[in-house]
Amino acid sequence: MRYILSLLLAVYIISVANASTCLPHRIQYGLSTVSVATHPQGLAAIYRAWLGQAKPKIAGHDYQDMICLLDRLNLKITLTDFGIKEQDINSIVNRIEGRLDFDPSYKGKEQLIELLRNSL
Repeated sequence: MRYILSLLLAVYIISVANASTCLPHRIQYGLSTVSVATHPQGLAAIYRAWLGQAKPKIAGHDYQDMICLLDRLNLKITLTDFGIKEQDINSIVNRIEGRLDFDPSYKGKEQLIELLRNSL
């Protein structure tokens, strides 16, 4: 498990370096107010949906390569695994703070709602 989390952390660090404030990071802080998920667990739960939505190119790799990496690591954590339900999404979105517009993938509140739904 430590090895898997280390690889996920590497993906996370690369993403932060390439995506300014990194939207998943901001969203995870909103999750922390309604979930017992740790910071890495929260990121793992939303990364697959974020990668599919933002379609970043990370260190020369296509976003689909990152999704394949998550699959190879058998990292299929969802928000549902931490007790989050669809009715919690608006509350989570309202708790997300910071300059989201600094993130190049941010398109608005509806995007956050869609990302969280796709992470359930």
